Parts: sequence; structure tokens; C-alpha cells
Amino acid sequence: MNCYACGSDRTRPSRTVHGITIFGCDDCRLFWVPDIPIRQVNEYYADGYFNLKDSVSGYRDYLAEERLHRKNSRILLKAALRCFQSRGKRRVLDVGCAYGFLLDEARKMGLEGHGVELSEKAALYARDALHLDVRRGTLHAQGFPEAHFDMIFVVGTLEHLTDPLRELEEIARLLRPDGVLVITTINTEGLLPFFSWKPPEHLYYFSARNLAMLLEKSSLGILSVRTHWSYYRVTDLLYRMRQFFSARVQDPATKLLGRTKPGGCYLKIPTNEMRVIARRKT
Repeated sequence: MNCYACGSDRTRPSRTVHGITIFGCDDCRLFWVPDIPIRQVNEYYADGYFNLKDSVSGYRDYLAEERLHRKNSRILLKAALRCFQSRGKRRVLDVGCAYGFLLDEARKMGLEGHGVELSEKAALYARDALHLDVRRGTLHAQGFPEAHFDMIFVVGTLEHLTDPLRELEEIARLLRPDGVLVITTINTEGLLPFFSWKPPEHLYYFSARNLAMLLEKSSLGILSVRTHWSYYRVTDLLYRMRQFFSARVQDPATKLLGRTKPGGCYLKIPTNEMRVIARRKT
């Protein structure tokens, strides 16, 4: 099997998680799940995905953390806006927009927002509660016109897709010549290379190097790659640390902080994700 990113034939099964085999490339160090049935992926993103008890997979309570998601959305929006010499009204697309908080924050900044979301429950909330233009389904099914968007966000989404190259090619088609793409995804070779192997939620595990290969194939050029700094609720941060390191010393702190209300205590930290900003090549 040739590597999805670099085409090398130096690939091999790396590990099996939840009965799903993850392959690795010895050359570019991409890890990915090939040929997973679309039905299996779609079933994973049923209504319960945003309300799971295990916060390492999915979300424990996405709506309860609305303030947190909005704070992180503003970071990304401001980073994208800095790429433009003039402000003006920009058209934004959020691919995998969940409940639409990034789009709502974009609207507050005077931007025109549109979203695509696989989860029916999340898409309905964005449309009915926030009155946003959010369409349920895949990006390719929406039929957006060419060169339609100034900014496209793929936040914590690219690693979930069965064919990210196809998605990036469609994004390149949708971007205006001076438009920008903002991606956040786990960086397997980043500053904090700690992450969980969790198919069928995450199907691709990128580094900056092999993600750049996919962007190049999609006629997209990288403007910047940085460690993604993000706000976390302290209790959730401790919970995830326990999952990764099984550190019993954290238990008393977790119990104490767990009594605080959602959104009560936030900390902005460097994460195991990278923030990539790219532009369509002319």
C-alpha cells in the first residue's frame, strides 16, 4: 500500500486500535486508516458525539463549554484577518462547524458566515438557535460556486475525514485568489507530541511535513505553521492528563476543580496541535 501523502511504498501496519488497523509511512511519517467504510464513520458522529462521558473521544458536553469554544474561535478569526491588508466584509466558511460558535463570532466581527456540519443535531442548533446558514452533510454535496470564500476554517476536522486530499482540493476551488485557509490538527512531531490513537474518530495523524505535501498537491501554499495555543478548562485539562499519563496524584485536584461550574476556570496553553494558514496558489 502506497502512502497517502508522499506515495512511498515503505508503509506497514503500525498498530490496531478498536479493531481498526492504522498504517504508518517510514518515509514521511504519516499515520492513517485506509479504506474505512463511510457508514462506520457516519455512525460514529451520531447525536451523542457532542455529549460523551469520555472527553478524550468526542466532547463531554459541547454546549456547556460554549464560552470556551467562542474564546478559541476568536483566536483563529483574528489570526486569519491578519492575513488581509484591508478589512472589508469577508465571506467565511467553517467546515465541520459543530454548533456554529465560530460563525456566530465571525458575524459579530462583521463577516458573512456559512457552515457545513455532519451532525444533524449540531447543524439544527446552529440554524434554529443561532440563525446561521449551516448545511448538513459533506462539503462536496453543497455545490458552492468557485472562488466564493475569503476565509475557510477546518478546525479539528481534517483528521476526521476519510479523504482529506479530496477535501483540500475542493477548498482550493472555493477559495478566492487572496483567500486564506486555517487548519488546526494534531502535530505528531510538534512541541507536545502527545496524543491518543482513536479511530474511527481520528483517521489521519499529520506532521507539518506530510500535511504540507497534501496542501501542495491541492495547489495550496503554506503561509505559516505554528503551535496552536488554545483555552482549556482546567478540570478538562487535568482529566486529559490523567487519561494520557494515569497520574494518580492529579485525582484530588480534579475532584476539587470538578465542583466548579463549566466555564469557570480557563487556561490558555500550547497544545499538541498545529495551526496552519495557507493560501491558494495563483
